[in-house]
Amino acid sequence: MEPVAKQTGAWGWSRADWALVGLWLAVLAVLTGTTLLRGGTDDATLGAVARHAARSGLLVFALAFSAAALEQLFGGAIPRRLLAHRSQLGFAFGLSHLLFLGTNVTRVFVHYGGDFFALRPPIAWAAGGTIYLFIVAMMITSFPAPALRLGRLRWKVLHTIGGWSILLTFLNSYGQRALTRPAYLPWAAVAVAVLAVRGAAAWKQCPARCAAVIAACRRRCFGG
Repeated sequence: MEPVAKQTGAWGWSRADWALVGLWLAVLAVLTGTTLLRGGTDDATLGAVARHAARSGLLVFALAFSAAALEQLFGGAIPRRLLAHRSQLGFAFGLSHLLFLGTNVTRVFVHYGGDFFALRPPIAWAAGGTIYLFIVAMMITSFPAPALRLGRLRWKVLHTIGGWSILLTFLNSYGQRALTRPAYLPWAAVAVAVLAVRGAAAWKQCPARCAAVIAACRRRCFGG
């Protein structure tokens, strides 16, 4: 949610807000715990924990990043509730991806002798590090007090650029894998659906501007 002056509890969140985050922490704990109980701490099992964290995070991110667009397109109680809890959903997504990062760092030290580049190439760590800077900054400014200090305009810039960067990362990661591994098709479809919903909302809000952007992209890509 955009920064507001009203503060209702710890860091400006109500008990219901914290309960939502606590529920998501419980979900992550169950997913992680059951996976580790089945497979131990070998590399394949830790990799599965990381995948569960990333995929569950995508679902929560999809709800948070499409909430405003869904409310604009359809209205109704469910989109309004998603929009009202967008900050908590975004924070929950951040927790999922901190688990993803922590699990992969654990894999590096437990199974790869501390060699980060044995698990992922340097470009992957560099790109991922940039995304995590956005994630952490967005998590911090999910709370009203830090958001107010940042200011409305800078808050909007941070969350817009960060949100689109995260979505494009999901599209690239799952989209490439889906081309050769059908198991990734549902996750790629979720990312594409978020893109479609955001695009439809933008078109509804300003069709002339969207048409001009599409025409400009077509000319740049295909000429004419």
